[in-house]
Amino acid sequence: MKGEEIKRFAPGSNVFISLRAFPVEDSNGNTAGRYITSQERIFVDSTFTWRPIELVLNKMPPEVEYLVVYLAMAPRTSGKVYFDDITLTVD
Repeated sequence: MKGEEIKRFAPGSNVFISLRAFPVEDSNGNTAGRYITSQERIFVDSTFTWRPIELVLNKMPPEVEYLVVYLAMAPRTSGKVYFDDITLTVD
């Protein structure tokens, strides 16, 4: 990820990546382990050159059919962000 003049103006504002597993609930209605985000873990601001950002979903629920990856700039955040060389790996 690379940023130019990133500014956060409120709680929750940030540039982040998220990963959501679908279906959102398992057959018992449990949502555990189906969403992870860097939004409140890795805070991004100012201008910076390319840096890695990583999310790890340690245990994939068995009923997951597909994943959606979000590359996001939350409301109340300004500047430019670039994402490159995105990789999904399953071990």
